[in-house]
Amino acid sequence: MRTVGLIFGLAALATAGCQQQTVAKLEPPAPVVIRPAGPDIPEQYAAFLGTWYGDWNGAIESFMVVEEVDATGNAVVNYKWGNAPAYQVTAGEARGPAIIQGDTLKWGSQAKFTFKLRADGMLDAERVTRGARTTGVFEKVSGPVPPTL
Repeated sequence: MRTVGLIFGLAALATAGCQQQTVAKLEPPAPVVIRPAGPDIPEQYAAFLGTWYGDWNGAIESFMVVEEVDATGNAVVNYKWGNAPAYQVTAGEARGPAIIQGDTLKWGSQAKFTFKLRADGMLDAERVTRGARTTGVFEKVSGPVPPTL
């Protein structure tokens, strides 16, 4: 029984090592201009401004840059992701509109992205593509520091 446990443990370590090798070291999108929030922008919306880094299920590195927000919650997002051959994902970058409602930023059409601001200033992330759901946690790496909730 102990041998079986050891084999499964080694297999889990080998699998974890393989997943780490499939992730490219990703650089943030450049050049990106982040428009400062004016006095009319609610603090909860301004908290999303900046560059965020995270990964999906520990396998797909990504940067999300929230470039601008307005007083109604409309935002512009620049999103960059890395290669993940195990998931048939090729690196790329996209820029487009997003919407902030309360403490949640959403965007996407074919792939739906949802980022919820946590009390500690991090983002809980969810991505749904072709019925498959992946999750992650994103951390702000530049820009205004989000307020604690």
